Order: sequence, then C-alpha cells, then structure tokens
Amino acid sequence: MARQQKTKARINALWEHLKQTPDLEQSLDSLVSSLNERADTDDVNSRAVHRMLKLMADDPPWGMQLEFDSKHAKLVSLEQTVLDRRSKERPEAKHQLGRLVWHVLFGVPTAGHISLDRWQPRDELSRKLHRLRQKSTVTLLVDAGTTTRAAIEQLLELNAMPLKLADSGRFLTPSIVTNSPQIADIVQRSRFRRHIGIRIIGGDVRIERGSICGMAAQICLDAWRLTGDVALIGSTGYREDEIGQPAVGCDSLEESRLKSSFIDRAWIRVLLFDSSKLQHPDVSQIFAPIDGQVIDLVITDSGETKEQRNAVAQFRKIARDAGVDVAVLKKA
Repeated sequence: MARQQKTKARINALWEHLKQTPDLEQSLDSLVSSLNERADTDDVNSRAVHRMLKLMADDPPWGMQLEFDSKHAKLVSLEQTVLDRRSKERPEAKHQLGRLVWHVLFGVPTAGHISLDRWQPRDELSRKLHRLRQKSTVTLLVDAGTTTRAAIEQLLELNAMPLKLADSGRFLTPSIVTNSPQIADIVQRSRFRRHIGIRIIGGDVRIERGSICGMAAQICLDAWRLTGDVALIGSTGYREDEIGQPAVGCDSLEESRLKSSFIDRAWIRVLLFDSSKLQHPDVSQIFAPIDGQVIDLVITDSGETKEQRNAVAQFRKIARDAGVDVAVLKKA
C-alpha cells in the first residue's frame, strides 16, 4: 500500500508539471512513450516504471484512457479532458453566473433565487450598457471555457429570440464569434440556430482545452478585422503580474494571446469566472490586468466558503480602486 501511494504521488507530481505545457495530449503521449522505453531497460528503476504504467492503466489519471499489456501502455485518448473536468467544478454556480450575465448586459429577468450583491454600475459602464441596449444586433466575442459556455447555454434557455428588452421594448439579436467548438456546437443544435449568428475562428484545435488558438487563429482575427460589442472572457486564475499589478491569467500562452485579442477588439470587456478562481494564483500566463482601461466589468459569485467570501471582498475593493466594476452573484 505504501509503495502504491508513493507511485501515485509521483504520478501527481508529473501532472503538476505537465498541465503547464501548451499541448497536454502530446506531452502525455511523450510521457507514456518515455516510460515504456524505461520499462524495457534492465536498470534498477525499470520495475518502478513498470508499476507506474500498470497503476496508470488500472486507475487512469487526468482522464487518460490507456491500453496495457504485460509490460507496456498506450495512450488511446483524452476522453475526460481538462475542460470536461473543469465543467464539473461548481456546475450550478456556473449556470447561475451565466444567467446573471444576460441580466447585467441586457436586463433579462433572473430566477427568484439569483440576485446581485450591492451592485450599482459606474456612470461610464451605465452609459455603455444603455447604448448596448439600443442596438438591434450585438456581436459577442466569447472565448472557450466552461463558465463562458454555461453563459451561452443560459442564453439559449431564454424564452424567445430575438430578445425583447424590458426597459426599451426593443428587440435584440445576438451574434457570436468564438474559438470554442463546443459553444459553436450547442448554438447550431439549439432551437434558436436560425436566429443567432455563429462564427468560429480558424486555427489549431487544442483538444485537451476545447479551444482553437495559436498563430493561425491570430492571423484569422487580423484578416477579418474583427470587432465586437462585448467580449466575454473566462479566467483560470488570479495573481499579481510582473510589476505587482493584480491580473487574471490562464495556463496557455496561445490562449492568453487570444483572450487579449478578444479584449482589445471589444467595446465592453467582461471577465466571467466563479469565485474559486480568485484562489488559484499558480497560472503561468497573464492576459489582462485588473485595470479600468482594459476591463469594464467582472462578473463572479460571492463564494461558498469563508475563504472565498473574503477573497471576493478583497477583490472587489482592488477592482473598485482600479476603476473596474464588479457584479457579484448573491444567492437569496
């Protein structure tokens, strides 16, 4: 049992390193190949490597699917990707945040158990939201992620499309530009597929992240000369950047560049993440500082634990001082 626990600890240590790599599936495939080669040697570590491979096949870590014979393992697929695992983290909170997005942006009524915690937008954001609601079509730049995907799912759960705005009586039709194959898929399969425009950018598909990014994606954005009314951007974590300014980030250089590009091309720039992300400082790539010149609005929840609630309270103060509005979901 002690030997097995030690082996599991080594596997977990490998995962902490590998999850920082830009292409997780390729890195895992290289890892399995390397372990197979070491298992073929006669050195003192070959048995330990063999045990690691056998344990990884019997109890697949990180969603890997492995085939194992008497000595070797083969990576079949990443059936349970990083994106799928993240979607299981606080799913109800993500969907509540998704409903809140459309309430804040378009004034769509929310369910009775969802409310805002002491939020009054600044004058500049109020003017932007008022002008947004005067439009007949709105372009949304939506990046790949579980919380942003939940927001689009909630948009598709509304009663009718185009949206009839309560405060103006106008009808509004959203159009979505995304780097997420999943978001494109749920829109084109929805009952509103004839009413909501959907455009997916070209580029390299990152299977393990459920996104399209990389140099080809950036070239695509430049060629389209794309702009949007609203950028809806998710985040993996929150920490200070190189000059000590609070900022949000993710674990992929390619994704961070695309998130930054979406933000640069939008008129209203919205960050959307659940409060647990405020306690994830170990992101490797910063894509936006918490600064009113870069971000207009952050939408998050009030937290479920005392530590999360304290983190949200501290973040609200930091964001307010930086000129960023923060809309916080409060469960009634």
